[in-house]
Amino acid sequence: MAVVARLLHRHQEHHLGDYKVARVERFTAQGEIPVQQAQLIDPGGFPADTSSAEALKTAANVTKVMAELAKRRQAAQDSTSATKAGHSRTLAELEIQQFMVDSPDPNTWEDGLAKISAKYSANYVSLKMSSKTREEQDIEQQAHNNEMAMRVRLAATNQDIKNDITEAKINLDGLIANDDGSKGDADKIDKALTSLEDALLRETTPEIAAEQMEEALSAAKKGFWINQSRLRPDEIITQMQKKKKGLGKKGEDEDGLSARDMDDIIGSAYNAKALARKSLDTEQEANRDEISKAITVNDPSTISLIESSSLDETEQWTWKQRYHGEQERRAKGLDIITDNTIKTELNNDIFRVLTGDAIKSDIIDKAVAARYNPTNPTLSEGDYQKFLTSINAQYEEAYKGGMSKVNTDARGILLQPDSLGFVRNAPIRFREFGKFQEAWMEWVRSQGDKLKIADIYPEGMRIAALHQKSEKEIERLEDELGKELEEREADAKEAGNEENAKIFRDEQKKLNLGRSVTAGLKKAIAEAELKKILKPSEKFKNQIDILKLNFNLSKAETDKAREFLDKGATLDQLLKHLQSK
Repeated sequence: MAVVARLLHRHQEHHLGDYKVARVERFTAQGEIPVQQAQLIDPGGFPADTSSAEALKTAANVTKVMAELAKRRQAAQDSTSATKAGHSRTLAELEIQQFMVDSPDPNTWEDGLAKISAKYSANYVSLKMSSKTREEQDIEQQAHNNEMAMRVRLAATNQDIKNDITEAKINLDGLIANDDGSKGDADKIDKALTSLEDALLRETTPEIAAEQMEEALSAAKKGFWINQSRLRPDEIITQMQKKKKGLGKKGEDEDGLSARDMDDIIGSAYNAKALARKSLDTEQEANRDEISKAITVNDPSTISLIESSSLDETEQWTWKQRYHGEQERRAKGLDIITDNTIKTELNNDIFRVLTGDAIKSDIIDKAVAARYNPTNPTLSEGDYQKFLTSINAQYEEAYKGGMSKVNTDARGILLQPDSLGFVRNAPIRFREFGKFQEAWMEWVRSQGDKLKIADIYPEGMRIAALHQKSEKEIERLEDELGKELEEREADAKEAGNEENAKIFRDEQKKLNLGRSVTAGLKKAIAEAELKKILKPSEKFKNQIDILKLNFNLSKAETDKAREFLDKGATLDQLLKHLQSK
């Protein structure tokens, strides 16, 4: 900066030195004053009154002044218009680039360019400039239009080529993945290979295209084995394990599969088995429920229902015995007397499920066996139904309770609200709390059917601890966010987007408000007490703004809060109302 200042000072001395002398001459010289050096240095110094007559001397000098002013004004206008024209061309380039991002279909790009060019050309035509400058700028404008047209056509061509390559690869992958070894499939694959090669040659050299063809073919062959692993998982696992052992130091087999590719295929096969097992488990659970209900109502089609189910032969036989035992019991008019030992044991099992010491489906199977024992049922229908209701309700209630407690306790740890419920450094703390909730729900989703009620709270608190930040860290993150918002506001202003600039400005206000929310609240309350003549919602405007920030209130919720105050509620009542939600 010091170097720049020295250069600027030297430039000013070099170019303005004569003017300094001339300004003195203007007040002291008796002879004719040079127009170039004196009279034009301050055109405002020659107002249209008689006091300037002595200085102007003759009409010839006036003519010179007017001519020189006209010349300089035209030069200034030409310079301004040339600058605006250049800026307009830059904006046109940026807009077409954004248009191409927002509209990924290359078929729309040239029409988009035409509309954008027309808009900025209209701006260009309206600029005032001399004929010479207009001629020069017309050349620049036409060159710019030609360049943009070429760049858009080139980008569209490249994108079409890339799209063609992508579709060709997808087609080849699909054909190879479903190849049944027939001549018809072989012909289709050959044609697909030719299409892919042609597409690649439109983008790159033959040497690079050949390499990419090998890569695509290798990926397609891997896709074939992945597809087979889903259809014949056990067979493919055995086959890939054998291939991997025989791989040795070769690196790849005849299909171009590496050891890592084979591991991926084996993993896909095991995943397919797991999905099939899960699907079968779900289906069988539904079958058991349907069969038990049919037995309970003595449905004559129960045997057909059992035989058409997805249960294995052993379990189907067990359910048939249960059905016949239930038929025989009813024929004899025998009631089921609940064994209280079994009932108590099942109730205890409910709590074992909640603590993770037992699996819910296993305990339900135990209750089914007690209820539908062919020779000696030990659980009445009424107690059996109560058990089902209880275990499902208890499980759901425990799940909700655990989740709720995690959310409440984590909120206290991560947001650290004060005694009034307000959060200091609110924007940052709420952001971190949101990250915790995302990580927490992701863990819950990852557990699936293996989720244990007993694990919910400790795991939730563990994840919350990972997102806990010290005061110093919060302040550092807050400073970083503030700087980022300032930079984004400046960028938006520079781009002429005042709407975005206002958004970043408002975010900075929220950030600053959150830094001292408790002190701000006290000050706002004191100010509100001085405005008794206002409506409550107007008196407590600042407090409502703070509540909106701390409780993430929508516009509709904020309006309801104002209405709540206007109907006579106190600020404390409003606060308690919001905390209870």
